[in-house]
Amino acid sequence: MKNKKAMLKHEVGGIIIAVLCLLVLFGLALLLYYTFEKSDLDKAKSNLDEFVRDFEYFMGITETEKNFMFLGPKEWFLVSYKKGGYIPNECKDFEYCICFCYFDAKGTTNQEKCDMQGACLEVPNYIDIPSYELLTDYIYVSEALCVLTLQKDKEKVNVKSWECS
Repeated sequence: MKNKKAMLKHEVGGIIIAVLCLLVLFGLALLLYYTFEKSDLDKAKSNLDEFVRDFEYFMGITETEKNFMFLGPKEWFLVSYKKGGYIPNECKDFEYCICFCYFDAKGTTNQEKCDMQGACLEVPNYIDIPSYELLTDYIYVSEALCVLTLQKDKEKVNVKSWECS
């Protein structure tokens, strides 16, 4: 009888040690995941870099319409600025600038939102974002995937449409 109790204590001890080891491994896996997970700001910067590269290519070819895909953080917005207006600090030295910024609480201007948490880059032309949907002058990225269609003519670039899904 003593032998069975000793064996049971030994096996229970081994099981407890195994469970603790699994918990430690799970914790390390979570730590690694969150260490290498991109922040929303990093995702925004990456998307903006790709957009500007594609936009510059679009401006150099004869096509007049092109789709651009954004795989970015949800609830951010895309806004275009030109020198002479109210612009974010990151755009002060640029003639034309595009920003991908966090869409936060109401009551702050687009410029303030971009200064608080946003990524801005210079673009070769101003992108005219229409103010017909909810009287806004920015594109709200409501989902992780959005497609933006731009049209250009000799003088300007317009947003023809955008769709998020």
